[in-house]
Amino acid sequence: MEIRPVTPASGPPAAAVERLRLTGDQVNVLLRLVLQPLDRTLTDEEANVLRDRVYLALHRGRVLELIAG
Repeated sequence: MEIRPVTPASGPPAAAVERLRLTGDQVNVLLRLVLQPLDRTLTDEEANVLRDRVYLALHRGRVLELIAG
């Protein structure tokens, strides 16, 4: 996992701030997550479930954006 840009709530476009319902004391953090098993290829479903697990563990905002459901 790699931390990419960290943007204060005043940084993203207004549409993104509204969609995420960011408040002035929050920041938006972009993370790059690489899922790469050595012995096989992950299915899209497996990768999405893992991504959502990491997202739920780290997310602190009011809006959840899950992929796998």
